[in-house]
Amino acid sequence: MASSKASVSTLGAERAAIGAGDPPWSSLDVLLFEVAGRACALPVADVREVLPLAALTPLPEGPAVLAGLLRVRGLLVPVIDARLRLGMPAASPRASQRIVLLDLGGRVAGLWVDAVQGVVSLEEHRRLPATAPTQVVRGALATPERVTLLLDAPAVAGEEILALLATLQARPAAAPARNTPSEAWS
Repeated sequence: MASSKASVSTLGAERAAIGAGDPPWSSLDVLLFEVAGRACALPVADVREVLPLAALTPLPEGPAVLAGLLRVRGLLVPVIDARLRLGMPAASPRASQRIVLLDLGGRVAGLWVDAVQGVVSLEEHRRLPATAPTQVVRGALATPERVTLLLDAPAVAGEEILALLATLQARPAAAPARNTPSEAWS
């Protein structure tokens, strides 16, 4: 899925305002998905693409919410189990499940979810007051069918996954210049 890119820092003020209820949500497009029967959403700006669930490589002694690692076009991506992050019991993998690739300021993490419904504009739905936003849940919106939790991508990743990203997706330092054979013998 193609999406617009925005840095985590530029979205911080928007997220804080959403949780506080200041600006209208009419300008925010979100990806709707399900986790253990609960409707959730993430701002489209935080979503890089959606992939079918694939085999994950376990990481011994990794963070408890880490389902495993996935290689995506040469990049090692930690995949977070959304159920565990939201305090729900883990589930067995199913073909209908998806991995939502999150854009976290140029680094990428995956979020393992049960199903993806699609992208909607919040102008089509009624926003609910943020009575008790948590670190991961920034607010809620009412659709005709249900109440949907709006999640915060960096908070969903959490400090432990962000630290792992810094190691897995470290940008290599520039290689030192090599001496040419003529320079080496001078």
